[in-house]
Amino acid sequence: MPHARLLAACLGLWALSAVACATTALPPRETEPLYGAPRATESFEAAPPLSAADAPDAAPILDDTPAEPSSLYIAREILADRATELDELQREAVARAVVKAEQEHGLPALLVLALIEQESQFRPKARGPGGSLGLMQLMPASARELAARHDIAWQGPRTLHDPVTNVRLGILYLAEMREAFESTDLAMAAYNIGPGAVQKRLDRGLSCKGPYVSGVLQRFQAMRLIFGDPTTAIGG
Repeated sequence: MPHARLLAACLGLWALSAVACATTALPPRETEPLYGAPRATESFEAAPPLSAADAPDAAPILDDTPAEPSSLYIAREILADRATELDELQREAVARAVVKAEQEHGLPALLVLALIEQESQFRPKARGPGGSLGLMQLMPASARELAARHDIAWQGPRTLHDPVTNVRLGILYLAEMREAFESTDLAMAAYNIGPGAVQKRLDRGLSCKGPYVSGVLQRFQAMRLIFGDPTTAIGG
C-alpha cells in the first residue's frame, strides 16, 4: 500500500506540471537579420531634419579654376606631332612657355612655334654653323647676357641644350626686339640678322622681310590651317 500511495502522488504532480506548461506562452524566437536588415523586434525613430545652420555647405558644381586657353591645346598638338625628340614633360613645358609669351608679350604661340621650326626643326640639340644652339638657335654670348638681365641661371653654353630654358630665353629676346622696333616682322628679322643690321636696312629704306621672315610666316599660316587656329592675328 505505501508504494501505491507514492505512485499516485507522482502521477498527480506530473499532471499538474503538464497543465502549467500548456498554459505558459513561449517567448518569440529571434532570427538573425539577413544582409544587414534590422531585427523585427527593433524599432527606429526618424532623425529630426537639419536646420539651415546645421546643414553642411553644398559643394560647388564647378570649381573656379580658369579654363586653359585654346592656344595651349594647339601648342600641345603641334609639339606632340613635330617635337619628337622632346619627352612629354619637356613638350608640356615648352607649350606653356609659348602660351605665356602670347599672354605676356603679345607674341602668338603659333608664331613662336613656327620660328622654332624655322630655326631648328624642333631639334633640342641642333647646332648652327655660327655656333648657335638649341631649339631657338641662340648664340651663347647673347644668351648669357639675356639670362643675366632676367635672373635666369646660366651654366655655360650647355644651358642652351635645355629646351625649356632655350625657349624662355629665345622668347625674351624676340619680345625685346618687338618692343624695340614695334613690329613683329622687324622683330623676326632682328632675331635672324641682329638689331643693328635691321636698323641699317631701315635707315637705307630697304625692306627687312626677306626669306627668313617669309619662311616663318608661311610656317605660321600652315600651322593655323593644319591644327585649326584660323583666327589668330600676328599683330604687326
